[in-house]
Amino acid sequence: MMINEIAMTDLDKMQYFLGIEVLLRCDGIFIGQKNIYQDVLDKFNMLDCNLVKNPIVPRTKLLKTGEGAEVYNTLFKQLVSSLMYLNATRPYISYLVNFDKPLYGTP
Repeated sequence: MMINEIAMTDLDKMQYFLGIEVLLRCDGIFIGQKNIYQDVLDKFNMLDCNLVKNPIVPRTKLLKTGEGAEVYNTLFKQLVSSLMYLNATRPYISYLVNFDKPLYGTP
C-alpha cells in the first residue's frame, strides 16, 4: 500500500542493517556479525587461536611488571575498537572490553 502512496522500491526482506546481519525466521528475528568476526580474527592473526568458554580466568591477579612482550599501542587500540563494535551482538564481550578497573596490581 505504501508503494502506491509514496515513491519507493521494495528491497525484499532486510538482510543487513548497519553492518549487522539480520535473519528473519518464523520463530523470531536474529542478529549476528559472523562475517565481521571472521574479519577481526583474520586481521589480528587469531584464526587458529584456542577457544575458551571463560575469557578471564576467575581469581587471577594480573601484575604490572617490566617483563613481557611489547604491545603496539595502535594495534591494541584497533583490537579494542573492533571488540567494542562486536558488543552489539555479543554482550558478554562488553565485560572484557569495557573493564573499568585496572588490570594490574591488587584489587
